[in-house]
Amino acid sequence: MWKRAIRDLAAGARQDFPIVIAAMPISTRQRRIALSFIILLSIALVIVAPFARVPAARFDAFLPVVQTVMCVIDLITAALLFAQYSIFPRRGVLAIASGYDPKRT
Repeated sequence: MWKRAIRDLAAGARQDFPIVIAAMPISTRQRRIALSFIILLSIALVIVAPFARVPAARFDAFLPVVQTVMCVIDLITAALLFAQYSIFPRRGVLAIASGYDPKRT
C-alpha cells in the first residue's frame, strides 16, 4: 500500500490514504491483532487474580516515580495531539490536547 502511495504521489496523483492515522479504516489483520491482545490480557488477568490479596513489598519511592512517569507520558501525549491538531485542525482534538495538564494530581 505504501509503495503504491509513494509512486502515485511522485506521479502527482491524489493521495488515497488520509493524513491522520486515526482516520484510516481498520484492516482484518489489525482486528486479529487487537483480539489477540485482548485474549492475552484476559489470560494474564486470570493467572494473576489469585494473588490480588498478597501485599507487595514496601517501596517508598513508588509514588514519586509513578507521578514522574505520568507527567512525562502526559507531556508526550499532549505534544502528539497538538501535532495532530496542526495537521488535522479539529476543535475536539484541540480540547483533548489542552486537557493533558502535567501539573494535575
